[in-house]
Amino acid sequence: MKAQAKMIIAFLLAMLFSSAAWAESLVSPPLFSKGGPSGGTVTCRIFQFGSTVGEPLRALAIYTNTSAAPVPLAFNTCNVSSGLRQNENCSYGARIAGNLSYTCVFISAGGAGAQYTGTIEIQDSQFNVLEREAMRVVP
Repeated sequence: MKAQAKMIIAFLLAMLFSSAAWAESLVSPPLFSKGGPSGGTVTCRIFQFGSTVGEPLRALAIYTNTSAAPVPLAFNTCNVSSGLRQNENCSYGARIAGNLSYTCVFISAGGAGAQYTGTIEIQDSQFNVLEREAMRVVP
């Protein structure tokens, strides 16, 4: 491999990891409920792997393709006031309300050292994961 190609690959990898490393906002792509499984849930899972000791969370919500208002959460294990410390995770979710697509939104206070990753899942009534997609960093 030529030196120029190696340098371009290294530059692209550095951009990729630096943009994900200091995330303060994560958003999932819309995930379709595939007919709205009876008793199913949409779950947003967040993991904080940075070195910070915790920071308040600004917002967490789930939206559908039919409303600009967030859907009511059925559960929430995220501590909004103290945030997540290193290697902690939390989840929040809502009941599936029909044949809709769902989007997870997570916004932290953006403190130094915070590094987040997350997923959105569609689960049936037995908590089997039917669909899963990674959340993306919003610059």
